[in-house]
Amino acid sequence: MRDLLYPLGRALQLVGLLVTFADVVLFFIQSMTMMVLLKIFLFGIATFYSGYFLSGLGIPRPRPIEPENPRTGKKAVPSREEKDKTE
Repeated sequence: MRDLLYPLGRALQLVGLLVTFADVVLFFIQSMTMMVLLKIFLFGIATFYSGYFLSGLGIPRPRPIEPENPRTGKKAVPSREEKDKTE
C-alpha cells in the first residue's frame, strides 16, 4: 500500500500545479469573476498539498549519507547500529 501512495501523491501534486497554472492563464485570457478564479486557485492548492502529504506517507525518504573522517576512515557521526554495539 505504501508503494502506491508515493506515485499517487506525486500525480496529485502535478494535477494541483496544472490546475493552478490554468487558473493563472484564465486570469489573463478570459473575463471571469474573481470568485470563480479564487475557487479554482484554492482547489489547485488543496490538490497539491493533499498530494504532498500523501507522498510523505509513501516510500520512506533515504537517510543522508554520513561523511567519513579521512584520518580514521570511520564515519564522523556513528550510526544507530554502531551506538547500540558500544553501549
